[in-house]
Amino acid sequence: MIRVRSWGAVASAVAALATTAAAADTDPLSVDPSGDPTGVVDTAAVQRALDLAGQVGGTVRFGSGTFHIARPLTLTVARDTPLVRLVGQGRDATVLASVQEPTTLPDMTPVVRLDSSTKMGLPGPTIEMSGLAIDGRENGRVSDGIKAWGGTGLRLHDLAVRNLAVSATMPGVVGIRLGDTHDSVIENTHISHIAPDSRYAVGIQARSGSSDLDIVGSTVDHVGASGINCANEATAGSRNISVRGNTVTNAAMSGIGFGIELYRNCDDSTVEDNGRVDHGISAVESDRVAIRRNIVQGGEYGIETGGVGRGDIVVADNTTTRSTLGLVLQDTTHASVLRNRFVDSRTYGGWLKQNTRVHVSGSGCGDTRCGFVHSGSASGLCEVGLRPSAALYVERDRYLTLDGLTLAQPGGYGISFTGSDHGGSDFLSVVGNTFHDNDCGPISQWLAPTEVEWSVNEGATFPCAPPGAFDCRTIGDWQARPTPGAAIAVAPTVKAGQPVTYRVRAGADTVWQLIDLGVGSPRSAGAAETSGTVVFPKRGRYQVSVVVWDSYGRSGLTSTMVRVN
Repeated sequence: MIRVRSWGAVASAVAALATTAAAADTDPLSVDPSGDPTGVVDTAAVQRALDLAGQVGGTVRFGSGTFHIARPLTLTVARDTPLVRLVGQGRDATVLASVQEPTTLPDMTPVVRLDSSTKMGLPGPTIEMSGLAIDGRENGRVSDGIKAWGGTGLRLHDLAVRNLAVSATMPGVVGIRLGDTHDSVIENTHISHIAPDSRYAVGIQARSGSSDLDIVGSTVDHVGASGINCANEATAGSRNISVRGNTVTNAAMSGIGFGIELYRNCDDSTVEDNGRVDHGISAVESDRVAIRRNIVQGGEYGIETGGVGRGDIVVADNTTTRSTLGLVLQDTTHASVLRNRFVDSRTYGGWLKQNTRVHVSGSGCGDTRCGFVHSGSASGLCEVGLRPSAALYVERDRYLTLDGLTLAQPGGYGISFTGSDHGGSDFLSVVGNTFHDNDCGPISQWLAPTEVEWSVNEGATFPCAPPGAFDCRTIGDWQARPTPGAAIAVAPTVKAGQPVTYRVRAGADTVWQLIDLGVGSPRSAGAAETSGTVVFPKRGRYQVSVVVWDSYGRSGLTSTMVRVN
């Protein structure tokens, strides 16, 4: 290859070629690769088509082959421009490849930059991009494959972004980065080999005030940090981020990060139906988050959520395997953890820390056991004070209900506590659970809670006097309070895509309802009666569950099944 030293020299050498190509082109919105390896000709031709489409709308058609791109391609859409479509011949047929030459040019930043900011506030799609691949060629000059910062109405689908690498000036590379972007969809994309050795690399990212984004049906593979990520500064926030139906493999290859991560102020968001997520799911410092029906493998945390007094969290129908900690729920208020399977965890099946008003239930799981089971191997460290492994570790939680769980921990306890002398794991209801295969015993004999309801638990009795460490005092007759309940009124059979009305009625002493409709973000209310509508997007069976808390902190669970045709 001839090494090019100067952009000016290249430009003068190919000017005639570019002019001739433009004159011969009968469709100014159609481009084909020129074969020029420097990227000068292809970059100019594609940018010319993007500039025109940004003013008049229409479809930019990319031919088959490899386009060599030497500078960022920018599509800026005017406010009155109709939908602009960028269409290739398929992500295996049309490739936009970043090139290193000419060497005197500055770093590229994104390969493609999309700007629809002038259309903020207008309905409908503005830019659609499909049927092509972006290849960073690992040249260290690319910060993002596709970047949109400030905009709305993007439809990115059937794309590939691959082979981005870090450099001294580009440590945090991202396959597709959306910032302050709204009402947009990323679907059926394949993001692969995004700086696997970088702790800052992300496959797909939404941040800085983005809202109403769907990241659906995509595959992310071999990423240095997080596969799919929503991240915000302390003063900014994103909302209504839906991450569903994706596959994330080989995430956090640099040793830090998660397969899917919602970090700070990603409120009203959902992570659901992701068929495989390597290295865990994290959703912290965000309100009204639902994590449902995901399959998680490995990672330090299988599922991590809560944080800094946030609340209204739903974790339902997930399975984690071979994580160090199957579940970590910390510093949250009002959470329901329903019908999950945390299996083969290496230290704790679950760690509940400093939460208030949490209901953990395994009921309704069919033949497969739910709860915190088959965790770790025998350690032999069962002495008091050593905090060995446990199926469930409860630390300074108040108003906690555990029901219908299986708790099994070879080499540890079923449940291990810290108690009132450490700030209180108090007001604990443990009803209808099964303890087995706990080498250190079903319950740790140290730092126990003080106010406990304990009944119908198979394989474990609760010692309320020495030599056990438990002191089952009655504080305000809390144990004698009835379990609160609720009635759910919703049609048992409904049609997909149509609004359905629901109503929840609870007792007069109800102070909070946490409603999980099986889709969308959780809903909550501080009253005994509430109602609303929900749309079930596709056929199937959805579990609708409501946890209610009374003024004493007692909680009760009510569920019903809705069939969607």
